[in-house]
Amino acid sequence: MQPISYANRLGASRPELSIPEDKRPWTEVEALFEAGRCLYCHDAPCSQRCPAGVDVPEFIRSIRTGSYKAAARLLLTVNRLAETCGCVCPTEVLCRGECVLPHIDGQQPIAINRLQRFVVQWAREQQIDVFERREPTGKRVALVGAGPASIACAHELARLGHRAVIHEAHELPGGLNAAAIAPHKMHADLPLAEADWLLRMGVEVQTGTAVGRDIGFDELERGHDAVFIGTGLGPDRRLSVPGEKGTPILGAIELLRQLKTSEVRELPYKRVLCVGGGNSAIDVVRTLVDLGVPEVALVYRRTEDQMKGYAHEWMAARFAGVEAHFLTQPVEVLLDGGQVRGLRCVRMSPGELDESGRPRPVPVEGSEHDFPGDAVILALGQAGPGEVLEGIPAGVRFDGNRIAVAPETGATGHPGLYAGGDCANGGKEVVNAATEGLRAARAIDMYLSGKGE
Repeated sequence: MQPISYANRLGASRPELSIPEDKRPWTEVEALFEAGRCLYCHDAPCSQRCPAGVDVPEFIRSIRTGSYKAAARLLLTVNRLAETCGCVCPTEVLCRGECVLPHIDGQQPIAINRLQRFVVQWAREQQIDVFERREPTGKRVALVGAGPASIACAHELARLGHRAVIHEAHELPGGLNAAAIAPHKMHADLPLAEADWLLRMGVEVQTGTAVGRDIGFDELERGHDAVFIGTGLGPDRRLSVPGEKGTPILGAIELLRQLKTSEVRELPYKRVLCVGGGNSAIDVVRTLVDLGVPEVALVYRRTEDQMKGYAHEWMAARFAGVEAHFLTQPVEVLLDGGQVRGLRCVRMSPGELDESGRPRPVPVEGSEHDFPGDAVILALGQAGPGEVLEGIPAGVRFDGNRIAVAPETGATGHPGLYAGGDCANGGKEVVNAATEGLRAARAIDMYLSGKGE
């Protein structure tokens, strides 16, 4: 049993609690009714669109017949973080977006995500052992970081009889799943309660331990039979413009972590400028509006249709009152007595296509203009693992902003060293990280038995 309840470590007055979740947990009656609407398609386009390969019709059929434990086992076998994925997965563009019901008679698509959350929450709250643990093998595996990939990997390794030890730099596990999801989607106590339940399989967690700072990779390799890297990505990237250095400018991930896990006083901001166009930027602006900041504006150097963030979430943010300034690039942080008073920006014009396949933004000469604001939040992506992890073995290769791995196994090319999650995929969904962690655990098990690379 895991002796520590991480969910109980959260403060009772953290700011995120003032924001209600958009979708409350379902009752049993609601879940049974929804399960009864499913057509149980034999070709299941919903399953084909799921990164984890969930057998959607079968788990919904199990709910319909009251076989909740069987439904939970079906889900957790392929996705150990199925409960929180039921809250945060962008199902509009994944499984739910492929549901055939709207095309047959105009019905709403099956709420696959809410059924998934219902049945796994049922199993967790009942403290049901969905899996049995095998006899100990005597093998030890170290895991770097306690995000979704590592938690999924560690749970499977423990189930297979190996001793799994997670090293986490922060005081709470969960990674961005706990610390950087917009509160209207999910509060931090749920992923931590999920982690409590999964870690009781026998996983050891050493929080406040940063690999590369407090313990080296060489030491991990000496004391363990294999190592899994699931650190995610690094700190928020900066603008690198005049006025930025030494000023109280927060990154998107840093701000969300404070709002979700710390007891922060009421936000003093009247007008916030958020720079970026991805999902983190959308989460930040939506959260600030939900917390009552009077004016929130998004500043993005490309056009609206070139945003990397999900269109349905951006539409919701616009509906909530977020202002937008597209084709706009900050060139200076404006200060007054050391305090932020706005951004100096230039207009941008679409140019030639860049490596992303989008027109490269080109500054328009003589277009400088100022936007007032008393806070600037940067949502420009995160540093890559190669920039923040010290002492990575020489055999580990990098592909741009990620660790290069074999997609079927997560192997890095360095014997006994595997990776998964954002540090290996460059930044995808929680379900991707959980799937990669599970896949790597099974590859590590083969390696430890002498049957794999």
